[in-house]
Amino acid sequence: MSRERGMNKKEGTMEDIRKNRSEDRLKPEDYADPQCPFSGEGYGVTAEVRAVPQQRIVEKLDEYMARRDTAGAERHLLYWLEEARLGKDLRGELMLRNELTGFYRKAGEKEKALANADRALELLKELGMEQTVSAGTTYVNAATANNAFGENERSIGLFRKARAVFEAAPRRNGVGEDSRRGAEGGASGQGAAGAGVSPEFLGGLYNNMALAETALGHYPEAEELYGKALQVMETVPGGEPEQAITWLNMAQTAETAGGMEDEAAEKRITECLERAEALLDKVWKEVSGNAETGAETGADTPSVNAAPVSAARRGYAAFVFEKCAPMFRHCGWFAASKELKKRAEELYRGNEAGGADRS
Repeated sequence: MSRERGMNKKEGTMEDIRKNRSEDRLKPEDYADPQCPFSGEGYGVTAEVRAVPQQRIVEKLDEYMARRDTAGAERHLLYWLEEARLGKDLRGELMLRNELTGFYRKAGEKEKALANADRALELLKELGMEQTVSAGTTYVNAATANNAFGENERSIGLFRKARAVFEAAPRRNGVGEDSRRGAEGGASGQGAAGAGVSPEFLGGLYNNMALAETALGHYPEAEELYGKALQVMETVPGGEPEQAITWLNMAQTAETAGGMEDEAAEKRITECLERAEALLDKVWKEVSGNAETGAETGADTPSVNAAPVSAARRGYAAFVFEKCAPMFRHCGWFAASKELKKRAEELYRGNEAGGADRS
């Protein structure tokens, strides 16, 4: 009996030693920092995703851009990017990376634009969204940025991936997200697999892809894509700015392919400029308050039937006028170029003064 009790005592002692040793060891939460310095979540604790307010972010961004406050827009995007990262909101980060890609592309900051584009492409893989409409939008944004900075071969590969996604997706009737993001690149279109694609996104794809084909000397392919872009954008209410941009891009392609001295090319360039000018005049009547009904009566004051125009719409129109003016000047249409710059300045001043917040 005594021997048995002795053995039990010995076994209990070894167990106690092992237990004490285990308790003495440092655990990860004893030495690892929390995931966020301001959170109480320790090592190994999976944080709940804190989603950023995507729609509100985009609306506020539009307000900054409508006032030409690019510094404020950049601060706004970078603040919410950090919030998305800390909140482990990968979808929110994808949206912000897309917006930053377009923002830095327009600012001419190659490294920042391409870095954000590359991160957006990585996020598609992490989220398993490579065949969604969001993927198509991301491919277009990354491709457009690469094209803008001379990375044409990579650009065309990304455009082809976007085209495969968009053309396979069901079409969505009517106007979807802001057409500015379809043509210029941005984050709208975030959706699940099988979500419909808005016509403005398809039109933006064809137009921007045509520029990449032009840069590679593939002129017939570019012309075909421009035709597709116009065909799609003509179905979009308010799609005149994108149509005008496409006509000016066609003029650029005609010049590149044939040269300004070629008679056929010169005729084609003139046709394209005339079409673009007419479309931009229509945009001006809309955003300046002189709707068509007022213009037809010769009235100098806005028509009472004119629908309110948002600050974002006017800001985008100003951006388009600014963007189109250099091409008119390049082709010798100096008066048209000067008028577009004047209109852009007037719209920006109105937004900066707060006079455009009618909607």
